[in-house]
Formats: sequence, structure tokens, C-alpha cells
Amino acid sequence: KQKTAYEIMPSLVGSEMCIRDRGNAARFDSQNRLIKANSTRELKTGIEDLDRSYAYNMLNNLKPVWFRSKCEADNPDWSWYGMIAEDVSEVDPRMAVWEYAEDQYDLISENNTVKKTLKPGAELSPQSVQYDKLAVVLWKVVQDQQTAITDLETKVRALESAA
Repeated sequence: KQKTAYEIMPSLVGSEMCIRDRGNAARFDSQNRLIKANSTRELKTGIEDLDRSYAYNMLNNLKPVWFRSKCEADNPDWSWYGMIAEDVSEVDPRMAVWEYAEDQYDLISENNTVKKTLKPGAELSPQSVQYDKLAVVLWKVVQDQQTAITDLETKVRALESAA
């Protein structure tokens, strides 16, 4: 019998419940829907180059941290590096994964099973960081810095030849 997403999720390991689907990043959201990252031009509109000032603003305002995880599946003796979803959402809400936190659910027992149902007035909140999307921002900054380095090297060579 094929397992449902709800049956699979408790067995996943790590603080990021992420899976791979033929090489594409995918994850289950708070409603147990499989969310898959797609990059084909066919599914995009309004495509533009990433704005340099946006990329630098993002890079300068995000705060990488060191932490210990409270998740049962994570080794309590290990430390981790990452970002805090709430902080990331303040810089750009699109870089956070918005889901319902566990305290937004009621657990209801029915017929020897426990069902999760959203509490009335439940609100989405930042629960994770879309690190794969942050890589694109970093890529833009690295490209820009590489261009600056190449320009400076050219100027240094010109100054050295003139001397």
C-alpha cells in the first residue's frame, strides 16, 4: 500500500522535511501537499534579470546564525548553521516558507486515529527558509563581484605597464 504524505512525514529525518523527486527539490507543506520546484520557462512569466541592488540588500540584511536544534530527529550534540525564518521573512517574505505552526492545529481522536485540524483563526507564519532561492541571490552577487575583480585586474595591469 502506498503511504499518504501524513504517514510519511513523521518518519522523515532532519529539521527540513525535504525530499527529492527525480532531482527536483520537493517538500510537503503544512497541508500535506507535495510542493515541487520547477524551473522551466514554460511555467514562468514576466522574466527579468535579478536587480543588483535587491541582491546586495538581501545579502547585507540576512543574518546567518549558529544554533542547536530542538527537533527530535536532529542530534542534540550537533550544532547547525542557517537562518531564522522569521528574520528572513522581514527582509523578503518570499524567501520564507509560510505554513501553519504545530500550535495552530487541534488534535482530534477518531476511531483509534488522530487527525490534525486547523484551529479557528489559524494563521500562516514563516516556518522555514527557501535556501534554494537564496542561492540565486548569492549567484548574482558573486557574478557582480567577479566583474568588479576582472575590471580591477585590467586596471592594475594597465597601471603596471605604464610604470
